[in-house]
Amino acid sequence: MFKKIFLLNTLLILFALSVTACQAIPDLAPQPAPVAAPTDAPTPATAAPSAPVAPPAQAKPQLPDRGKVEGALKLADLSGGVVAENKNGALTLRLAQRQTQQVQTNASTIVVVPGKANAQVADIRVGDRVIVDFGGDTTNTTAAFLLALPADYNVGNVLLGAVMSTQGETINVRTRTGNGRVVTGSQTTFVNLSDDKPTIGAFKDLKQGNVVVAIGQDTSDAFNAQIIVIADKDARAILDRNRGNQPAPTPTPKPGA
Repeated sequence: MFKKIFLLNTLLILFALSVTACQAIPDLAPQPAPVAAPTDAPTPATAAPSAPVAPPAQAKPQLPDRGKVEGALKLADLSGGVVAENKNGALTLRLAQRQTQQVQTNASTIVVVPGKANAQVADIRVGDRVIVDFGGDTTNTTAAFLLALPADYNVGNVLLGAVMSTQGETINVRTRTGNGRVVTGSQTTFVNLSDDKPTIGAFKDLKQGNVVVAIGQDTSDAFNAQIIVIADKDARAILDRNRGNQPAPTPTPKPGA
């Protein structure tokens, strides 16, 4: 589902024009006196040199669908930036409008990287897009949770939706454009950000109406999830309120009920 640069080279072909002079051979028989050829014959015109052709401008490299990835994450109230430096457990992130952010980590920081079991901060590469959660403390600079999306991941690797129901290891979701199926497995990592403190979760943590961000690979049949992030308990705010049948969150049981 994680754009290419094409260089167009123009080849100039030059053609050389040759002019062959022809000379008459005199006849042995007597002939009338030859008439002198005019000496002011016009000189063939010389073709003006063609102007040099400028090479075509090279296209600037673009990462595929970056804006759409940012939009999906923003709808789920997730934010982060592109890693400019990873040094001794401290990350420098490039944000929008040429701003930067310093993110510290410690032994308690949860690090998740697609396809990497027991990921560490050192596994995060320059160019990766990192989602950061500070555990509900906006003044904190030490991350409670880091999710690194490889640089080649694009909007096809991200699915945002609301949990409609679960069956086996499959999540039926409502997206902003329709319905879909998210398939999980034994290798899927679940992260719960719906509470103040991020935790590594499990399939059983999913509830109807939850906001989920699935990271993985889209296919014609379903979305195969490497990572499931439970971003919020109530997904109705991210969906179209004008559509019916929106999944409401599972009500919290009252004490003594």
